[in-house]
Amino acid sequence: MNVEEYQKINKSFKRKLIYKVGLDCGFFSEYNNMILAMAYCITHKIQFILSSNNANFDYENGWCGFFEPFCEDIVSEKEQHYKTVNWKYMLKLLLRQKEFKILRNIFPYFSFYKKQMYTQDIFGRSRDYGLLKKRIKVKSLKSKLSFQELCSILVNLTWKYNSEVKKEVHELISSLGLPAEYVGFHIRGGDKFLEYQIEPIESYFAKNKTGIKNIFVLTDDFTIISEIKRKYPDHIVYTLCEESEHGYFHGDFMNQDEKYRRRKLIRLFASIDICATSKLFVGTFSSNPGMYLGMRSPSISQGIDFNKWIIW
Repeated sequence: MNVEEYQKINKSFKRKLIYKVGLDCGFFSEYNNMILAMAYCITHKIQFILSSNNANFDYENGWCGFFEPFCEDIVSEKEQHYKTVNWKYMLKLLLRQKEFKILRNIFPYFSFYKKQMYTQDIFGRSRDYGLLKKRIKVKSLKSKLSFQELCSILVNLTWKYNSEVKKEVHELISSLGLPAEYVGFHIRGGDKFLEYQIEPIESYFAKNKTGIKNIFVLTDDFTIISEIKRKYPDHIVYTLCEESEHGYFHGDFMNQDEKYRRRKLIRLFASIDICATSKLFVGTFSSNPGMYLGMRSPSISQGIDFNKWIIW
């Protein structure tokens, strides 16, 4: 499916969703959730409309500050948007926290037949693990797809840089002088220990059965690069992580100026593209880069936390 085919299918649906991207999280959390929402909309015959004005990754230009447009983007829309959880997780939160404000997560389940919907109306539903069991029929495609396969198609049609970003990413990748074959790792640090257990470096290397000793490491903490070089001196390590980096903390990142944030995002995009074209990618499916690469490059992606790609 290309962009034109997607737009034709998307515009054929009567009910509409305006989805806000760049609300409050890191880029790949925002992007992955957008892809899940798009897949949910196709599955349920809902027209997907983007709202990227004031996006936290580019306040002025929104989605088109980095990427080519793929659908209608409402740049002046001012509706209040918020994120919800699916009803099963909502019940767990209610029992654990006993705060009735959590109940607003159930409101979308009473508004399923609204003709005009917003982010909160489908956000929790699009993250329901039950979607992983479905086979989905899409117009113009002959066979039914898994939810992951549908997400993979959507990633490949939306991940198109604008000309300026494409040039910058290409120059960064070229500057590394990567060999023809290499293994890609995403090893997380920073604030990710707050979300999930940090895995030891040895777990990543144990997954590499290729015999390839050229490795590219996507990380936000240069101490990880130093540790790899110390423990695996026979490997050649490539990275775009800078020596000054000692972990990503989203709050601190958002307090930086726009020029700094843009530069870091370009380096992140280049690192992601490098991992996507590696011989083997090893990461964690419970991280947003790992979830993303499990959609973009499923055939080469392995997780050390889960055996299969998951909605995270």
